[in-house]
Amino acid sequence: MKVLNLSSKARVYVYSEPINMGCSFPKLIGLVEDQLKQSVTSGDLYVFMNKTLDYVKILFWAVGGPCILSKRLIQGCFDLKLNGKVLSISGLQSVLDNPNIKRLSAPIVAK
Repeated sequence: MKVLNLSSKARVYVYSEPINMGCSFPKLIGLVEDQLKQSVTSGDLYVFMNKTLDYVKILFWAVGGPCILSKRLIQGCFDLKLNGKVLSISGLQSVLDNPNIKRLSAPIVAK
């Protein structure tokens, strides 16, 4: 059984406002349905970023229900403007694999 089965035809919607990264399934699904006017079950992906662009959550529908993937950068930021654009899967892959490390974030201090 495949859990992650993304179509190359899937669209990637970038939400245009930074979000609180504590948001989980109900809030993110609500943003997709209410703000983006899309259905999370469509097979498309929905990208949410924080204000400093160093943390991303990607919401999509997988076998049996919604799924969230997240990535947090230790240094730098994602080179992606929050402007409501639509990307391809390869465009999203490029953004995730090529962060802008020239802009340094504050170091993370372990407790």
